[in-house]
Amino acid sequence: MAASLDPSVRDAVLKDPKVQEAVRKVGQDALNDPDVQRQILETLQEKFPQAASAAKDKILEWANDPEVQRQAYAVAGVAADYAWQSVSQVTALIEQGPTGVRVLAFAGGVAAFVKSFIVLLGLLNPVDVAVHLPYYVVMGYEGIFAISTMLFEAKPEW
Repeated sequence: MAASLDPSVRDAVLKDPKVQEAVRKVGQDALNDPDVQRQILETLQEKFPQAASAAKDKILEWANDPEVQRQAYAVAGVAADYAWQSVSQVTALIEQGPTGVRVLAFAGGVAAFVKSFIVLLGLLNPVDVAVHLPYYVVMGYEGIFAISTMLFEAKPEW
């Protein structure tokens, strides 16, 4: 019966779209997952009924074989998904930076905005507006840049 579960049968089962989807859903260590094993068994019973009786033992053997697991991940595209997730995580870290730096930059943006807001309201020296117009223009720009700093440093979920 072991002869009926040769590598060509294994390859055909691993290339089945339903098996690939089950492996993709589970990801790491997928061949040890009961749902994936059930899907492999169903595919064997559907496509290779003569091999289904010896399938359970063989599926457990495949689950412990690193080469078969690598092949299952490659066929299901799991390796590419993990690579893309790694790239996405690095990109997110570059875009956002470490949490401590983000918090400090956000606090600086809040402080700059509050300062420019108070100055633009004329709460510090309302008589000085006519004399020091460039100062108030710079405070307006500072307020705009403070808002953009807070937007860039805030969590994306906010």
